[in-house]
Amino acid sequence: MEYWEFLLQKDGDQAWLPLESSEVEILEGRYRLMVHSSHLQSPVDIRISQWSPGTGEGRRRVLKRRGSTNQNGLMVIMPFTWLQVGTWEIHCAVGSEPGEAAQQLEPNGPDGARHYAVQLQILSQESSTQDDWITDPWAGDQPEMVTPTPHRLDEATLAIAFESIDRALAETVTREEAQMSRGLVLSSQYCIELAQSALVARQGSLTVIGQVVTSPGVEFPSLAIVALRLLDPQTGQALTTRQQSIDRPSSFAIPVSLPADLDTRLLLGEVALVTPQAQVLALQRFTVTVDLSALIDAIANQAESFDDLDVVFS
Repeated sequence: MEYWEFLLQKDGDQAWLPLESSEVEILEGRYRLMVHSSHLQSPVDIRISQWSPGTGEGRRRVLKRRGSTNQNGLMVIMPFTWLQVGTWEIHCAVGSEPGEAAQQLEPNGPDGARHYAVQLQILSQESSTQDDWITDPWAGDQPEMVTPTPHRLDEATLAIAFESIDRALAETVTREEAQMSRGLVLSSQYCIELAQSALVARQGSLTVIGQVVTSPGVEFPSLAIVALRLLDPQTGQALTTRQQSIDRPSSFAIPVSLPADLDTRLLLGEVALVTPQAQVLALQRFTVTVDLSALIDAIANQAESFDDLDVVFS
């Protein structure tokens, strides 16, 4: 299954931040940007534009170049660069023919290339009194956390629920692929919200955190199950399942251990709200990247010595 994930790191930090949204606000500073993709050893045309506020309409500068992902689908977009206040837009296109991707970066380019983009809104350091360089939407007050009850669905019932999910997804993909990329809610009365939709598994484990919410006046089932599964994106095979029971809208935290013999660096995840009768009330999807920190750091650090990757606008 195709995927494309932008990864951002601030100078002095060790962690790489997956950019879950196409628009991100960060504080001005020195950052570097990479991509992790399902496109292996593929040429990529890159367009970096910067708009700086000033008099009139401000000033926009554009840089274009061509790169390539490696055998792990990793590519450095820009080494450590000072991102000043303004708007930075990064567009990447993967084309099947030389020059095809580059044309796709233009407003009226052809449809033959895959196109990915992210916009960084760079804020002044003076505009924030916080130490964090990116806003955490889940900071502050948290919903009530309910202690899980011991009730569990048997494997057959859980399998029926996930089979209904697969059918619903297959039907929805043909109609609304764009909506599917953001997750699917099977009922307007129930919704699953995740703290993160792009997670990183470190040392073979992770915790999926979220909450179940309902529309005003909706009666919650006397018992419901928050069911989780991880899938291999290449085969669609379920690698692990977990479940937690709740009796009212609440937050949840589900610890997950990954199989030791994984052959993929990216997993697809699903969290569903299921009744004991295998009725699926809501669904949310997410991705899990198996920790690539050492590999990403090695590639990014090597790229720091390549002058042709420097972001220098002509």
